[in-house]
Amino acid sequence: MSSEWMYRYFSGMITLPLRKHSLSRYLFKFFLFCLLFLPVKPLLAQQQPLILSADTLAKYPKGQPLQHAHWFYKQGDNPHWRSPNISDNNWTPVSTNFGSNKLLAGWSGIGWFRLWISSNNSFQNKMLGLRINHDGASEIYLDGKQIGGYGKVGKVKSNIVAARAAYTIVPFLINDGGPHLLAIRYSNPNNYFPEFIGFETWLGTYQQMSAAASVSMQRNDLLLISAGAQLALALLHIFLFVWYPKQKQNLIYSLFVLFSASTIVIRFVIYDTTDPALQAVANNVFSAVVILSTFAIGLLFYAVSYTVLPKWRIIILASVTSGLLIYLTYLSVDCGCAVANKLSPILNLYYLLVNIDGIRAIIVAIRKRKPGVWLIGLGMFILALFFFIVGVNFFGLFEDEELINQWMSLGLLVLPVCFSIYLALDFARTNRNLSLQLQHVQQLSELNATQEAEKLRLITEQAQQLEYTVVERTTEVMAQAEKLREMDAVKSRFMINLTHEFRTPLTLILGPIKQILTRVTDKQTIVQANTIQRNAERLLQLITQMLDLTKLEAGKMELSNTPTELIILIRRNFLSFESLANEKQIDLRFLSDWEILWLLIDKNKVEMIVLNLLSNAVKFTNSKGQIILSLRKNADLNWLELKIRDTGVGIPKGKLPFIFDRFYQADPSDSRSHEGTGIGLAITKELVTLLGGNMALNSIEGKGTEVTVHLPINETAAVIEQEKANILESSVSRGQLDHIELTNIDKELPLILVIEDNPELRDFIGSILHPVYRVLQASNGEEGLNIGIAQIPDLVITDLMMPIMDGYQVCSEFKQNEKTSHIPVIILTAKSGIENRITGLEIMADAYLDKPFDERELFITIKNLIAIRKQLQQQYGKTDAWLGQHADLPAMEKVFLDRVLLLVETHLDDERYSVELLADDMNLSRTQLHRKLKAVIAQSPGDLIRIVRLQHAYELLRNKVGTVADISYMVGYGNPKNFSTSFSKHFGFSPTEASNH
Repeated sequence: MSSEWMYRYFSGMITLPLRKHSLSRYLFKFFLFCLLFLPVKPLLAQQQPLILSADTLAKYPKGQPLQHAHWFYKQGDNPHWRSPNISDNNWTPVSTNFGSNKLLAGWSGIGWFRLWISSNNSFQNKMLGLRINHDGASEIYLDGKQIGGYGKVGKVKSNIVAARAAYTIVPFLINDGGPHLLAIRYSNPNNYFPEFIGFETWLGTYQQMSAAASVSMQRNDLLLISAGAQLALALLHIFLFVWYPKQKQNLIYSLFVLFSASTIVIRFVIYDTTDPALQAVANNVFSAVVILSTFAIGLLFYAVSYTVLPKWRIIILASVTSGLLIYLTYLSVDCGCAVANKLSPILNLYYLLVNIDGIRAIIVAIRKRKPGVWLIGLGMFILALFFFIVGVNFFGLFEDEELINQWMSLGLLVLPVCFSIYLALDFARTNRNLSLQLQHVQQLSELNATQEAEKLRLITEQAQQLEYTVVERTTEVMAQAEKLREMDAVKSRFMINLTHEFRTPLTLILGPIKQILTRVTDKQTIVQANTIQRNAERLLQLITQMLDLTKLEAGKMELSNTPTELIILIRRNFLSFESLANEKQIDLRFLSDWEILWLLIDKNKVEMIVLNLLSNAVKFTNSKGQIILSLRKNADLNWLELKIRDTGVGIPKGKLPFIFDRFYQADPSDSRSHEGTGIGLAITKELVTLLGGNMALNSIEGKGTEVTVHLPINETAAVIEQEKANILESSVSRGQLDHIELTNIDKELPLILVIEDNPELRDFIGSILHPVYRVLQASNGEEGLNIGIAQIPDLVITDLMMPIMDGYQVCSEFKQNEKTSHIPVIILTAKSGIENRITGLEIMADAYLDKPFDERELFITIKNLIAIRKQLQQQYGKTDAWLGQHADLPAMEKVFLDRVLLLVETHLDDERYSVELLADDMNLSRTQLHRKLKAVIAQSPGDLIRIVRLQHAYELLRNKVGTVADISYMVGYGNPKNFSTSFSKHFGFSPTEASNH
């Protein structure tokens, strides 16, 4: 208490009666002025011990509250302040249950609180107890010794662990009358409850305090019993709703009771938890559940009172509820603490308005004599009495908050019980009405059964008459069907005979035409002969399809399964359309999950399927379109999926169901742009079925068509392995032949590697290059890469689309391999798009030529690339620029050359370090090292080692490091005479003259 406060207090109390006597007023003012100079503060701050007595403690069953006792406070933290020897005369008297609205002066989250206590002899050697309630952390000392504490006190917020101990008692003994110092070190920087930052304490006998704590815990446990009863009611009515969904009141009531039970459970958590943060969160959740409970009870009032739920009232109620929940969430997130006190007035008003509107609705329903609604009104009246008598404690009948909570938990059951009784009575009425309706339905059913029996008799008579008619008609249909079968057989025989008759004259047409084409030179005659041959072959194809169709109809087409490498078969037929696709500028793509796939299958049938589908795809795909043929595995590897997707004209959706019908055409008009008979897809589907597979077609008009064929995979390991062995043997023989041919060709000619999976095109390229270059051949990317690494050619020509590795991968592997990074690569492909060219350039392809390529363009490209490589060789070879300055070399070549030079310099004094050892250290063969160095710097490995040795010798001689003989040994020459000869030959002057140059 400050002097200023004393002045105001006393002046107000004393001068009031003396206002009529001015002299006396002046004397009193002088007296008060003198009082200001008296040592008021020390007198007020003198320790006044709290005297404990049995009579005092008997008044407080839960312990004597100490919040407003003579506590003294000091802000900060000093461990010596726990000692009774430290004076607290200058400490501030305070109440310990302070909050943000009455915050202590200088409070920064930690401080010390001291209270002096004394007792009479009745408490000597008797166990006393102290209970403390706070949301921070504390350490409790008696006469300087710690007797308890909760949480972890710290000066830094991150080191503080807050804790609650609502029911825990700290025991201690007082052996004499005192006074004794009770000191509490307390920190609470979190402010989970802004209105309660401080702490509350109670003191009494340990037995008394323990008994009170036990009673409080038992009363708190009763909350769970009340919640359990409400949950049982909620489950009961949920089951009733599931059994009879039409009665929505059961569902709404269940929600209300669930929310009500949730409030009780959350309140139990609030009282029972030891975590202040959890208590603050639970407090906010409690407010949210109260809002939802109020919303649910409002819905329940409307459901009970109205026959049809009032739409606008529910919208308003839901909007207000949502707004309150959003506002509550905002406050909770914004401050991170309990915000219930801020919302209490709004929530009370919200609860009051909802109940008033609910009571209004109940009263209206009662006046309309709605059955059972009076029970809801009675429940609300009893609940209001509980709030008035117990909750508000208007008559003062209840001593503490825990007892009020216990009775209110019981009171909250009244309204749910009344609702349950109401719903049970309503359910009983509904059940009774349903029983009456069931009886009525049974009567109607009996009447209906009589009518149905009569109707059945009439239907039976009509059915018998209809049966006679059906038998008669069936006999006629069977006779007609037999005639149709005979006609179909005649037609089939006619078609077979007709097709065979056509084949003979077609053979006589095609044979002479082929001979004419080999003999004539007149261009006009050749054009006309080609036209005859093309149309005759087309006619032969149509006749063959007609014959196959006839065989399929007669069931006489048989399978001839043989070991077949399916990927090559399909790819060969796919590539046969390459020239036609190039004419129409169609992009052809072939994708396969297999490199090699051997099957026992009828390859002729497969070939016919692929040709028919590809023919349709090319025919109906416009210029600059795309066709993709893919071969995929399915999950269990028992089926092969052949899919052909094009970007053609597509098929109208309404015509898709008929597309596999024989002789059906999606565009039957005379003005159609594509010819056809309409039997190709029909034959294809029947061939797929014959092979044990299935076929599906999807199409979008204007976007394209996708045909999917699934064929079973039937492998026979023994046969297929033999076929693979035959192929391997053939491949080895071809490789040996290539090697033999290579050895007989002039070794000075540049060596070119041709990688092409099409054998005819590969041989053609080899034949046109053979007179000028040496040629190596490879049938796929992997084989070509292996040959290229082994032989180090001067140039590589590769196709783009190949099995195992495509041209992009081959080029990338060559450019990233240290052995082959210098080799120019030319990519040949039918993909002429700018995207493909950009991709080729990105992987460092040196040239990109379109198919069909011009021989002159190919020769010029090869010549230029080899010439550029030779110019680089000459640039570095003539001046030995590679020895000291080779930064202009490409990165891979520079790294390679640096490694070579480092190895030679490391073994500079080793006269036995030879080309073979250098090749071993570089992990290359002697031939590979030779071709690589010749290609990069036009030097052989032996010359490189010699030049490096001589160059180092020159530097040593110039710097006069030693004699000529010494230096010859230092650079790996065992004979000084040989060293002098080599030195003079290389530099044009003797070693003794090196210092002059």
